[in-house]
Amino acid sequence: MVAVAALAFGAVGVAEAGSGKVKRVKTKLVKVEIGPDGASGKVKSKKKACVKGRKVRLKGPKPFDPRAGRGTVRVVPVETVKIATVRTNAKGRWKISPPDDGFFIAGVYRVITFGARVYLEGRDLRCAVAARVFKA
Repeated sequence: MVAVAALAFGAVGVAEAGSGKVKRVKTKLVKVEIGPDGASGKVKSKKKACVKGRKVRLKGPKPFDPRAGRGTVRVVPVETVKIATVRTNAKGRWKISPPDDGFFIAGVYRVITFGARVYLEGRDLRCAVAARVFKA
């Protein structure tokens, strides 16, 4: 009896997964610029719902902060840290500024936009993750 119920439940799960109600939508990062004054870019997708309010994270070398240390200058290995996480505006644009009086140093940066689940006109959309690596 239990095996029959488990088999029936599994069949329902497979039917739901294959029903095609969830549409996957590609997204990409474009026009990304990283310089001493900050980082900016745009999330692009065929569906507007996958552009607005997306989380974008910037990872890279720790930004230079003139207030952080006084005295002797030491050379330390560059560590990759999470610099900031921001949300895109209605047009998919985002901007990250360095700390006050600081700047982004040269290095390798990684920009990531997280996946999102959006409901649009009764449809369930899955906006894909997009990531790119840049040298500044």
